[in-house]
Formats: sequence, structure tokens, C-alpha cells
Amino acid sequence: MRKPVLIVSALAALLAAAVPGAAQVAPQVKEGAVAITGENPFISLALEEGGKTLTSVSFWRVVHSPAGVGHACYVLADLTGDGPSGDDIKAVFTDNPKLVEYLNKEIMSAFDRSYADDPYPVHAAVFTKAGDGLAEHRETVTAGGTKVELVWRDFLPAVLVEIPVKPYVIFTTLVPARTAEVAVNGKKAAGRVFPRPEGTAQGSTGTLALAETWLKRAK
Repeated sequence: MRKPVLIVSALAALLAAAVPGAAQVAPQVKEGAVAITGENPFISLALEEGGKTLTSVSFWRVVHSPAGVGHACYVLADLTGDGPSGDDIKAVFTDNPKLVEYLNKEIMSAFDRSYADDPYPVHAAVFTKAGDGLAEHRETVTAGGTKVELVWRDFLPAVLVEIPVKPYVIFTTLVPARTAEVAVNGKKAAGRVFPRPEGTAQGSTGTLALAETWLKRAK
């Protein structure tokens, strides 16, 4: 009879290991409640640096929240950059409507109250991910007759940042992209991403935000 194999996670092994003569340091627990954790890559496109944003996308892949897990992709776009027209999009695509409700009320509205006060129309969708995260990262959202494709390429070095947004503190790993694209039903959105500072590091208006956790501090 084969003996059972005990598999121990790397973190558990490190915490349990005793190094003779070395002081053991207890993990530091951050004060507050974890509101959400996952990925939140984004893209903002404009025709010129500092110009009006023509397309704005906030993509969420949530692995833990009070509303469960799932995806949400917020899209606000003037695809052709010609002002108000029939090709404009304001929608959030999701595979968990309760997650969108939670994001609108508790998370997105921390930046902009309009997410809660004037919610995006909600559409059921299927999500697929591709790319190696080194040369390219791609997210595809399919909802009925609509297909949204998001692509990030040519990455800058990753940086770990802490961002205060009352009543939260956000911890996230940012991987800025020099180029990023948004396409809807094969039609590429006008504009491009531009550099922007992330503290002392160079960032971009098209960035992967990975291992992102929002911690809610007591008021």
C-alpha cells in the first residue's frame, strides 16, 4: 500500500520552518476588512496626451468578495472619437450581477459616485483570458452579439503600490503597458494610451493591476 503524500504550501512551510539561531517573525496583519481582491486592469484612450478620454475600460476578475467571485467589465466609449453618436457604448458586462451591484455601491463609487447614482446597463457575458503576461495580455468579453477585445502589450517593469482612497487602502501590483487597444465587434477604438506617473515610477493609462486588494479601514 502506498504511503499518503502530505503536500504543504510554500507559505505554510516557511511559517512552520525553524531555523536554528534565527528569530521567528510573526506575519503582520493589516487592520481593516478585506473588501475585494483579484485583478483590475484598465485602459483609457485619448487622441493626445492630456486630452479628453474617448474610451475608458475597467476590467475586474474577482477571486474574493462579499458578492462572490466573477468578472465585470465596465466600458464607456466613443469608439470613433467623433462625439455623441450611435456607436457610443456605456455598459457593464458580467457573469455575476450581484458582483456588479457590490462594485457599484462599495468599490467603483469610491472614485466616482456616478457608478452608484447612474449605473451602467448590465449585460450577461462570457469571459476568456489569453497571452503570456510577458509580451501580451488579452481579455475577451462575449455578450450576445457584442464582442469586446482588450489587449495590453510592451510592458514596463512591474511596481507594487499602496493607494489611499477613503475609506480604503488599495494594495496592487501595476504592470504598465506602452500600448493597449480596445475593439468592439472587430472595430478598433480611436486613440491610444499615454504615460502617466505612478508615484516615483513610470506608469501608463493602460495598465494591468494584478493581485489587487482593497482594505476597508475603520472610520
